[in-house]
Amino acid sequence: KTQPDLALGGSSESDGTFLIRGLKSGTVELVAKHNHYLDESIKGVKVSEGVITPDVLLVMKQGSFVKGRVLDPDGQPVANAQVLGKDLSANGMKELRATTEQDGSFVIENILSDDKIEVSVEHNDFGSWNKEVPVNATDLEVALMRLGGIRGVVVDAAGVSYCDGAGVGL
Repeated sequence: KTQPDLALGGSSESDGTFLIRGLKSGTVELVAKHNHYLDESIKGVKVSEGVITPDVLLVMKQGSFVKGRVLDPDGQPVANAQVLGKDLSANGMKELRATTEQDGSFVIENILSDDKIEVSVEHNDFGSWNKEVPVNATDLEVALMRLGGIRGVVVDAAGVSYCDGAGVGL
């Protein structure tokens, strides 16, 4: 179940039914949210005190998606990489996030755009990756490059004693 981000509401049951109680008379906008679907709303739902408004139907639609894998230079999966999708559509820009699984796989869902999305991938042990990709891609393969490093020793001017606790950085 997905917990809705609503002040007054609840979650639908396994058969899709829902019931919201404690509403004052008036007209409301009903909103449904779920991790695997686009948000859906119905404006103008009439509520009367003491009456349950029946037969309200919210039809949720799946948006576009991008599925892929993140690999290291040796072709091994990269777990826990952060994947960011920038979804530019007529409704503006929306950021969608995912984290790679142990096998390097990820899915970005609920994309509003119907043609392309900008995807970027980051992991502390690798360089970042950024590319515009078509939506509904099922086999995006992202190859990250390992980052370099520097190892050394800090000593005193005579080269005899180690300088314990010296700050070293760029």
